[in-house]
Amino acid sequence: MGDCTVCGRPAGFLKSSHPECAQFVKQLETPLLTAACSGREEHRATAEAAINEAKNSGRLTPARATTLALSSWCDAANLALEDGLLSADEETALMDFARMFGVPHVETPEHAKLLRAAVLRDVREGIVKTRLRIEGNLPFNLLKSEQLVWAFQRVEGFTTRTTRGHQGGSHGFSLRIAKGVYYRPSAFKAASTSVDSQVSLGVGLLGLTNKHLYFAAPGKALRVKWGDVVAFENFSDGVGVNRAKATDRPLLFRTGEGWFTCNL
Repeated sequence: MGDCTVCGRPAGFLKSSHPECAQFVKQLETPLLTAACSGREEHRATAEAAINEAKNSGRLTPARATTLALSSWCDAANLALEDGLLSADEETALMDFARMFGVPHVETPEHAKLLRAAVLRDVREGIVKTRLRIEGNLPFNLLKSEQLVWAFQRVEGFTTRTTRGHQGGSHGFSLRIAKGVYYRPSAFKAASTSVDSQVSLGVGLLGLTNKHLYFAAPGKALRVKWGDVVAFENFSDGVGVNRAKATDRPLLFRTGEGWFTCNL
């Protein structure tokens, strides 16, 4: 016999919850979602009072209360990102809700999406700050007044390498010297050919600052000024970087987050 996932009391054979408990949870979902979305203190207070009353009366276990709050937080986060943007008010409402209800949101996919949306908003508004926690020292030598905005780990970098060679053939005509004997003067003409191939730069850290793009992998490091970039190519799993000088080979970085990388 299993216990009810809502109240914690025996639920009966092959049952995970009491019908009345499942219905009670449905009633709590609306005030919680409203509190997570609106950002208004009175909505959070209403939701908190309902949750506390349910826990104190034994109708809701603390574990289920946390799970329920987390589910509402994730739903609110997805609603906030429906337009592809995250306003400061939406971010504040979600963070205030998470603090009030002790929502363990950091490891959720929704938190990762919110963090990236907040970074893009910062960049659009001209705000330069780091929202990442970087463990250890960066492998980049940042310049004075340079600020790291984002860093991608385990990124494979690529460039192109041109291999040159020659290709040619012979041609001519035959002269009959005697019966069954021919002499054929011919000429050989070779043409220069070139083939471009993709070459890995290794796997390392890709950093984006307010001044440069950095890439550091074992045995390879580079720094590119934003002013030297003439075009980006958006790929599903990364971004291509084309630089102004004809001698500078195109670069490609496989971050696994093509849309976010290119927009950032």
